[in-house]
Amino acid sequence: MKALLLVLILLFVNIPAFSQTYNALVPDSVITKFMQDVLTNKEPYQSAFNKLPKKVFYKPISLKTASWDLRELPSETEFEIKFDKLLEKVELTKEDVAFLKAQVNGFNDTIWNLAIPRISLKKKHKKNYFVYSVPIFTKDFKKAVFWRYMYCGSLCAYSELHTYKLYKGKWVIDEYIAGWIS
Repeated sequence: MKALLLVLILLFVNIPAFSQTYNALVPDSVITKFMQDVLTNKEPYQSAFNKLPKKVFYKPISLKTASWDLRELPSETEFEIKFDKLLEKVELTKEDVAFLKAQVNGFNDTIWNLAIPRISLKKKHKKNYFVYSVPIFTKDFKKAVFWRYMYCGSLCAYSELHTYKLYKGKWVIDEYIAGWIS
């Protein structure tokens, strides 16, 4: 009986170690590599997203709840319409579109598990912090859709939705899709 109890305890303790943190379709290692590249790469223009050290909100945001447009509040119906329009702008196969949608619908409400130098995860919203969505990837993992937000003060914030591509082993911005600034 004690042996059975010990086996059950070990089994349940190890289950989280083998499960996917962010969604079931993309390995956490792919998401972590993407985040490391995006958070540490220098962008070609003077962007606040180049700022280091960086305070990052500890929870990733689902693309469904990300604010792509300052004039609209996110909703399920609106998200489907906007997401379909987004996918029209980007050349994708039907399989890629289905895979992207499955990732959005399979989002796990979790916390970031990132260990990147000069990046700190914060629970409290204060000025000069960043919020990121979990990236979603095409089937071949060569393109990704990613939302990011920066809050810089009481009347200062902006968000951007981009596609990224894997270029020479690093994730780089491919195309600006939507965003706002205040």
